[in-house]
Amino acid sequence: MLVLVLAALALSLLLFSLWRMLERAWATHVRRQRAAAARRGELSARALLSDLGYAIEAEQPAQPWLVVTGSSSFEIVLRADYLVSWRGQRYVAEVKTGDLVASLRHGPTRRQLLEYQLAYRAHGVLLVDVLAATVLRVQFPATAMPPHARLSRFTSE
Repeated sequence: MLVLVLAALALSLLLFSLWRMLERAWATHVRRQRAAAARRGELSARALLSDLGYAIEAEQPAQPWLVVTGSSSFEIVLRADYLVSWRGQRYVAEVKTGDLVASLRHGPTRRQLLEYQLAYRAHGVLLVDVLAATVLRVQFPATAMPPHARLSRFTSE
């Protein structure tokens, strides 16, 4: 009886280990597939941007950005998909390959674009929707206003 219990326990451990191994292998496969799809999307976006007259200045440009909190600070590094220029203006191009994330109504995408416009000091940002083969030029005008103009909206008279 003890031998059967030990055998069942050993078999359970073996099956559990195999399951975990398969689970990890599947997760790795999914990550690689997503990365490959993203890369294909970026290449399609590059061609689309070029066809529309944008000059590609840099691919995956790193941009250090200082974050200050109270008395301490730290630096983060942002990495946009492309830095492009068009008619003498510089834009940051962000490539999206999903229906939801390619929308300005998607909060994380909108905040990412705003962060890029600020950090890269660009004239604007481009939201490149690979699935729809469209490029949407986006500007956040408040980033170009003088500080007193931004605050006047929120002060009570």
